[in-house]
Amino acid sequence: MTEPLTETLTEPLPTAPEATEPTDETAVLVRRGGDELPIFCFPEPGDALRYVQRLLPHLDDRIPVYGLPVPRSGHVRLRTVEGHAARFVRMIQAVQPRGPYRLLGTSIGGAFANETARQLAGQDQTVEFLGQLDLPLGDDGTAGDWRREPSIALVGAVEADTQDAWLCRVIARYVARPLGTSIQRFAMTDSMTAGAAVSRAIDVAAAGRHAKGQQPYWPLMLIRPGRGNAASAYCIPGAGASVTVFTELAGYLDPAIAVHGLQPRGMDGRDVPHVSAQSAARAYITAMQSTRPNGPLHLIGHSFGGWVAFEIALRLRRAGVEVASLTIVDIEGPGLSGDAVPEYDDAEVFQALVEVIELGAERSLGLDLAGLGLADDATRLQALHAALVREGLMPRRSVPDVLEGPRATFAACIRSAYTPAGAYDGPMHLILVDDGRVDEGTNRSRHEETVAQWRRWAPRVVPSRGPGNHVTVLKSPHVAELAAHLTSYMAP
Repeated sequence: MTEPLTETLTEPLPTAPEATEPTDETAVLVRRGGDELPIFCFPEPGDALRYVQRLLPHLDDRIPVYGLPVPRSGHVRLRTVEGHAARFVRMIQAVQPRGPYRLLGTSIGGAFANETARQLAGQDQTVEFLGQLDLPLGDDGTAGDWRREPSIALVGAVEADTQDAWLCRVIARYVARPLGTSIQRFAMTDSMTAGAAVSRAIDVAAAGRHAKGQQPYWPLMLIRPGRGNAASAYCIPGAGASVTVFTELAGYLDPAIAVHGLQPRGMDGRDVPHVSAQSAARAYITAMQSTRPNGPLHLIGHSFGGWVAFEIALRLRRAGVEVASLTIVDIEGPGLSGDAVPEYDDAEVFQALVEVIELGAERSLGLDLAGLGLADDATRLQALHAALVREGLMPRRSVPDVLEGPRATFAACIRSAYTPAGAYDGPMHLILVDDGRVDEGTNRSRHEETVAQWRRWAPRVVPSRGPGNHVTVLKSPHVAELAAHLTSYMAP
């Protein structure tokens, strides 16, 4: 019997801690409450939490209530909802390190709550209640653009007391696994307040905490079988890529080695992508347990997948599992603790995605990126899909929606930062490739800087220069040279 590679959490659900001196980087304890899980309330415009004070008399008094402040002038400067949400996640987890979480927002605070819920789900944390106040409902009973958020299910929609015009709608939602379930509605009476409705929705969500969700995500895919249990290689693709990018590489490796791919969550366009290398590594290690080899274990990570592979290697070493080889292909070294999370708005995500696709195609797609930067997501994906079909890179019978999963996972990756918990004491093979858009001197300087970054975390790094560019290194004809290099130290 093999030993488990991951820990099982058996401690009781977290409770609210004692209050601390508040700053604009800490959650503010509005009401201590009792033994229930706390609810975190997001600010409305003007750094105000006035709506929270109005709800307090009608919220279950056992629920601790926290307010989340926006940065004061001159402090943290954030320009995207995703950037603000990452900051709110840090504040929430300083109070409650793990879920299930309860979130509530009004006006633009509802958008913050929505993205915060997605980022928590991207850490494999449960958000059992997500409430929004003062949002117009569409004809189908949904709010805003939430129909594109399959991670979140509508629990109930209630009409608030007309005496409070600002509370015209209450949308109560929760993330189960993280896929949602069916729509339910609560009956309302004129005397029921919005606060009581929120309390009731929380009770419903808590009652369903242990209910079965959708079929769980499973990342492990066999790319090519090996011979018996001689050796196994686990391949992790980069941002927005599928495990299929390793198909050619697998064909060149020693046939004794079983080659597995670890598919990023969210590529199907339904699941919420992982938002960090750590959360992806936890999920991948759990899946790897099912095929834990008797022979050598090899890890190969490309681009963002290199960070994930490094995190997996760290965790396996701590669990006493030998990693025969660790190969990281063309990614900068992890940052230091406190490094800011990169901010990209949706237009910048799209432009970066197009640039990566063009690297792989080795030609321009002819898209008007400036004009598409002013369009919405659906229009951008339609334009990209049309270009890919025109260039013969996607089938004519495909639909633009198939790009939503790669776009979402790509966005989650480039918006993340990574700081390992410690250094890796084994050898790490780092393969760096040139950027054809810059000159030889610039490439050499970039490679030297990347090696220096990695040496902080992997003192035994073994750098080498690979063929092709960031994407084509995994494609013919360059992949044969890459495979020959890997074969030199990946003994079956």
